[in-house]
Amino acid sequence: FFIYTFFTDPYLKDRVLFSLLGVKFYAGSASYALKVYTRILTVLFLTIYFLHVMTETEIIVALRSIKIPFILCYTLGLALRAMGMFLNDYRTIREAEKARAIDLKELSIFKKIAKLINYVIPLLALAIRRTDEFSDAISSRGFSFKGMSKRPNYLAKKFFFKVYDYLFILFSIIFTGFFIHFFRK
Repeated sequence: FFIYTFFTDPYLKDRVLFSLLGVKFYAGSASYALKVYTRILTVLFLTIYFLHVMTETEIIVALRSIKIPFILCYTLGLALRAMGMFLNDYRTIREAEKARAIDLKELSIFKKIAKLINYVIPLLALAIRRTDEFSDAISSRGFSFKGMSKRPNYLAKKFFFKVYDYLFILFSIIFTGFFIHFFRK
């Protein structure tokens, strides 16, 4: 909202809503900012809901059932598992700061942002170390990505698409197309 208010594109300067301290607030930029913000929040909430309701195993089963190659499913599964480890590492760093009597509640907003930026280096170092541990574990088990396209899909025998699955996908595509058509600028 801040960006669209103070750095408004010329094509969004259609009608002035109000003026405050010499700053003009335009209807076009406010509506566009609201649309962008709503889209971001929708994606964020759906992602949180999706990751809260489903496990990575269910996601992998769904991807394998629509014949996504195993290597992509395996990589996505590792990435989903890594998100949980990333959050645990973040909690560990926060607890270490609390143990050193650093409390973010008492700091100003700019100092809070500076402290959060300081988390990037330890989180990156831990992520690199975890990646190395993953690769060592994969290679020590003799896992190879060669010939993965020929790997049998054992899940296809257990799970398969039914008519209502196809109807739901068709409905979702039509619903999405409807929203794209009627709510685009």
